[in-house]
Amino acid sequence: MSERPCVLCNHSIDDALQFGEKTTFEDITAHYYCLLLASNLVNNGEDEEGINGFMPKDIKSDIRRTIKLRCYYCKGRSATIGCCVRSCRRSFHLPCGLKNDCQFEFFDRYRSFCEEHRTIEEPKVIHQPTDLCTICYDEMGQYNLIKSIPLPCCNKNAWCHKLCLQKYAQTSGYFMKCPLCNNSNTFCTFIAKRGVFIPDRDAEWENESGPSTFYGFEQHNERPSVCVAKQCKCSRGRRYHVDRENHKYSFKACQDCGSHVAHFGCFNSKEFRCDVCATVWQD
Repeated sequence: MSERPCVLCNHSIDDALQFGEKTTFEDITAHYYCLLLASNLVNNGEDEEGINGFMPKDIKSDIRRTIKLRCYYCKGRSATIGCCVRSCRRSFHLPCGLKNDCQFEFFDRYRSFCEEHRTIEEPKVIHQPTDLCTICYDEMGQYNLIKSIPLPCCNKNAWCHKLCLQKYAQTSGYFMKCPLCNNSNTFCTFIAKRGVFIPDRDAEWENESGPSTFYGFEQHNERPSVCVAKQCKCSRGRRYHVDRENHKYSFKACQDCGSHVAHFGCFNSKEFRCDVCATVWQD
């Protein structure tokens, strides 16, 4: 991993999930998302040129333009991202914007908004802290307008952590779709407006190199190991498992998909059906 800081945000951290891949080309190191969201930076090259089409001379020009713009949050220089509300004079770095729940749109004009001018409307119903993320099946925790994302196409009270959706998008690429109803267009447009970047590439599992190792997906072929019951009754947590048939803390697989499990003592019928399959059967 490169220890050189990004020339746009001055952070050296390698976190492709939140900042995009950090790449060094010639004498420039930059996070991909910092390049995409910079207010006046234009992609003038081909994909294989510069850093994903962003040319060094254009990047340096934008740095010179913003050298006197101070970040509203950290007060550091070269704040290349500006709030898109015309009357707002706030500029900020991507890491500072993420920390302060700014809104970033990863489509069309790649607009950004400070926390006071976000265009996302508060939902009529929000999730409870104990509600489960549709992807990781861990508890959603405290509701957050940016980090808690509802599924827009299912007409269900279903939610996901933003970072879980970003992991899913990084792996899925063109094949990104709602994890419940498989809708693509409405779902992808909605989450892109909520700050989830969907790569313009094939899915990880389509690569000739074999199964993906991106962000833990090397475990794709292992047995599921998290109880997904709405109310897990195990005092030792959703991942606790006793390897003995019909023990209250042994796992029972979904009778339909086999991809999700629940503790034997956490459901009330002879067979277990996960929420995803239950939704399909209800429809």
